[in-house]
Amino acid sequence: MRDSHMATSVPGPYRDEGARDDETGHGSSERGDFVAILGIVGSSDPISAGSAVTVLMGSRDFGAIVGLPETVAMPCPLDAAKHICDAARHALADSIQRAIDMRTPLVRPFPLNYGTDEVPWTARPWATLTPMNAGGGFSAVALRIDTRITDELDVVQQTDDTVLTTVPTETGDETWSLQRSLRALSAAYAAFSWKTDRDGRIGFISEGVTRILGYEPQEMYGHTPAEFMPRDEVLRINAGFTSFPHKLEMPMDLEHKFQRKDGGEVWVRVVMIPVFDPITGIRRGHHGLTIDISDRKEAEKALGATVARHYALFEAARDAIVILDLESGTVIEANRQATVVTCRALETLVNHDYRALFADSDLARLDRLLSTAAAESATIDDEFALRRPDGSLVPAALRATSVTVEGRPLIQLIVRTLEDRISYERQLRQERYSAQAANRSKTEFLANMSHELRTPLNAIIGFSEVLDQEMFGSLSDRQKDYVADILDSGRHLLEIINSILDLSKIEVGKFELAEHVIDIGETVGKCLALVRERAVASGVHLDRDIAASLPYLRADPVRIKQILLNLLSNAVKFTGKDGLVKTSAMLDTTSGEMLIEISDTGVGMTPEEIGRAMQPFTQVHGDRNRRFEGTGLGLSLAQRLCEQHGGSLEIASEPQVGTRAIIRLPCDRLISLGNVPAAPSDD
Repeated sequence: MRDSHMATSVPGPYRDEGARDDETGHGSSERGDFVAILGIVGSSDPISAGSAVTVLMGSRDFGAIVGLPETVAMPCPLDAAKHICDAARHALADSIQRAIDMRTPLVRPFPLNYGTDEVPWTARPWATLTPMNAGGGFSAVALRIDTRITDELDVVQQTDDTVLTTVPTETGDETWSLQRSLRALSAAYAAFSWKTDRDGRIGFISEGVTRILGYEPQEMYGHTPAEFMPRDEVLRINAGFTSFPHKLEMPMDLEHKFQRKDGGEVWVRVVMIPVFDPITGIRRGHHGLTIDISDRKEAEKALGATVARHYALFEAARDAIVILDLESGTVIEANRQATVVTCRALETLVNHDYRALFADSDLARLDRLLSTAAAESATIDDEFALRRPDGSLVPAALRATSVTVEGRPLIQLIVRTLEDRISYERQLRQERYSAQAANRSKTEFLANMSHELRTPLNAIIGFSEVLDQEMFGSLSDRQKDYVADILDSGRHLLEIINSILDLSKIEVGKFELAEHVIDIGETVGKCLALVRERAVASGVHLDRDIAASLPYLRADPVRIKQILLNLLSNAVKFTGKDGLVKTSAMLDTTSGEMLIEISDTGVGMTPEEIGRAMQPFTQVHGDRNRRFEGTGLGLSLAQRLCEQHGGSLEIASEPQVGTRAIIRLPCDRLISLGNVPAAPSDD
């Protein structure tokens, strides 16, 4: 017994052009059809009529499936078809005559012999014979062979999703063989097989229907399939039968929806063949196979949504987009903006020569650009002159990108007139100028307000210090507490105002450093002493690690101290009880820079929070803002003071782990002298 392959074709773009049948060596036609026109000279003798059948014309695939040699020219006798035996030719001639006499299409098995003498096998697809007008004792029919549905075949195994391995039956019971094949298909797919009588009532249905529709087979016996379909589907399909009543006499392949027992709907593909009385030729009913295609329909729906979404983006683009076909030299697609930029209606743009869109003087350069983009699969930018219908030229910027679609080299052109770009740049400059003016106004306002506030504030601080020192008499304990609060608040407010003034001076470029030679170890020690009281009160441990023999630093001692105090104050503030704040100073052996690092084991920050914390007057949002005081100036001012020294401030942090602040000061500020006096004490 020899395996055979009967290919089931897939319509449209899903067809595999490279697929070839195992024995016939030919590719399947679209949807499994092979067509030809056959002629026959009138004769009452089937034997002589069988020899008189002539192939008037036929597709190349028809010649391959019936075994016509490629060297035979049409018209030619059907005797030349090596896959049709003598008995089949005689039966075919008789069927042709019956179809002509009945003046109606006739559907019948069409046996084809393949294989070798040692291992022969037979395929029996179905053929439709449709009579055509003829005269002079000469008759003709249109023959269509459908290879999707075969008779008298037993299914042995399923080799893949589209090809069934089959062998001929040995029982001679055609009905039993077909039902067995359909049952095998039902098991292999989410499908069920069925039989109906001439009135469409179900006489048999396989158990697979329960899995797909939820009904038991017994619930559907005696009913028509239409009773299990949505009303709109019934109307749609009946309209097709009303328009073409002969459809019921031919094999059919259609798609529709069934209504499940639970009320849901399911898409199915129905492949069915008519069953005729062998004596009278009257249709007795249909045999068919119903396959669940819901997954495919969902995929098609998703694909359609994706295409619609991409098309909407294509149409909504601010720039003109034009798709060019280099082989035909035409525009094959353009969005709405392209019609605006080119001043052309879509119908005068698509399927027209794209060279008409450009100035004649630019055409040679345009051809080189497009050829280069296609050959190198690259994106190339350039500027060209667009030619509008009135002959005027408009400068435009083009971006050409090569794409390949189904083997066709295409070019996507993104076009923006330079008029638009100039206007856009002008708008950006105006917006930037407005922003700079607003920033200058803000800076000047803050500076003026700070100066206005410092005068009365200095008086408040001065008188508070006089009262605190009891220069005009002793104070009660409650009075001393009030005076201390006034003095602390005044000093804190003065510190904020000074910070605002420093930021204002830096932003307007009027900040100046008072540089001296300082010992960084000594400066770190003084800063630690100033935050120690607060650290002890919070239960935070302070540690220091200053490398030995560090060079002196040329810097502004007040500003360096201000940087360190801001960072140390933040570290102590955001570190909980029993936490650690460590200050280290060393040289970077690679760059030669001086590194000062302040690390803590506090609450930490995310990368987004670090970015916000580096902005002036900005604090990290969340519960920490309610737990900790601050103005949001410390980190931003420290960063700008580091930059004024030619250095940088880097922040690395992780929530619930801690924060590392690294100050980098350039090597040209380091002084390696044996005994350099430190800056004057500011205590």
